[in-house]
Amino acid sequence: MKLIRTLSVAALVLGVAGAASAQTASQDVTFSVTDVNTVAVSADPAELSAAAGGADATNSATTYSVTTNSAVAKKITGYISSAMPTGTTLSVNLADPDAAGGAASAGAVILTGTTSGTAQDLVTAITQLDATAKQITYVVHAGVTATAATSLSRTVTYTIQ
Repeated sequence: MKLIRTLSVAALVLGVAGAASAQTASQDVTFSVTDVNTVAVSADPAELSAAAGGADATNSATTYSVTTNSAVAKKITGYISSAMPTGTTLSVNLADPDAAGGAASAGAVILTGTTSGTAQDLVTAITQLDATAKQITYVVHAGVTATAATSLSRTVTYTIQ
């Protein structure tokens, strides 16, 4: 009986000693969430060749991606590096990145702007979205007044704002 009391007292002392030696530590973690608004495009499309007064040349092989964490509606705009030659137009159509979420493509837009100040709206109402590999369709139209030329190019600049 004396042995049982001794063991009970020893267990109680060890339990109290174990509880008394427990320690805690804490740290304050400071963090921030940055604003993200990005638009990216795949490789350049193949050359488009349209006959003057004939059928349009179309390319739908390229894609774009857009990411934003903004709750304020953003848009993608586009413009070309210089005016198109007489009798020709270049249009672009960016597929809806998230039609169910409210973002909407403007459809086929003829690019006429040559600076960011004259950029045309291509997709509007974009909020909190991460969309990848959305189709870009380019169309070159050459009317009857277009002069024959080869390997002309225009840089299309896309901006999310």
